[in-house]
Amino acid sequence: MKAVTRIFPAVLILAGFFLTKTYLHRLPIPKAFHGSSFKSLVDAGDDASTEAPTDINEAVELAPTSATNVGRFQATPTAQDRASAIEAPTSSSISPDQIVVMGRINSDDTSWVEKLPKSVFSGDSDCVPIADTNHRWRNAVYSVDNDTWPLHTSNKGREANVYLTYLVENYQELPSTIAFVHPHEDGYPRAWHTDADHYSNIKSLSTLRTEFVQSNGYANLRCIAIPGCPDEIQPFREEPDEGD
Repeated sequence: MKAVTRIFPAVLILAGFFLTKTYLHRLPIPKAFHGSSFKSLVDAGDDASTEAPTDINEAVELAPTSATNVGRFQATPTAQDRASAIEAPTSSSISPDQIVVMGRINSDDTSWVEKLPKSVFSGDSDCVPIADTNHRWRNAVYSVDNDTWPLHTSNKGREANVYLTYLVENYQELPSTIAFVHPHEDGYPRAWHTDADHYSNIKSLSTLRTEFVQSNGYANLRCIAIPGCPDEIQPFREEPDEGD
């Protein structure tokens, strides 16, 4: 009787072990880890450390696709498409180092970006323009409701999706200064958050000192006398020492 009492729990434990093992073997394995797919992920990780793509088009192949109005997806706009939406640089009029990025819908008039000045401003308090035709704002205007527009993306997250799309698609060649703005030129109440005279985006960008942006790392276009330009956002600030 005592022998049976000792053997019975052991039999239950072994039976439970085999049942669990059988159940786990029958569970479906995620598709991403089957055969060649899993191997390709591993190979990709190994190759990434030893060999980088030499063609910029290879890096663009994995960029997010652009959504159309009917929920279908198509390939990200080609370099030629982007060139037609961002004014082509010339040796005498445009610097490739500063750009305005915005999103638009069909009812928005974004032609005002062509009115941005061809001059930069000095660092003094009077913002005196310097005659320098080598500095001019380029523009990247994304449509969120017209998939025939050269630059377009899905209408999600308001303007945030447009800004993120630009950063991802141009990550390898970002300009030194990027201004993210709304599509309207001026006027109240639609441009209430633009604090320049007449709520004008043109005036706001025209008086922006890019040398300050470069030295500070970030600048808020909503900078007025009151409250001034507080420095809560400091992307290059050093981490405080523990215990401070």
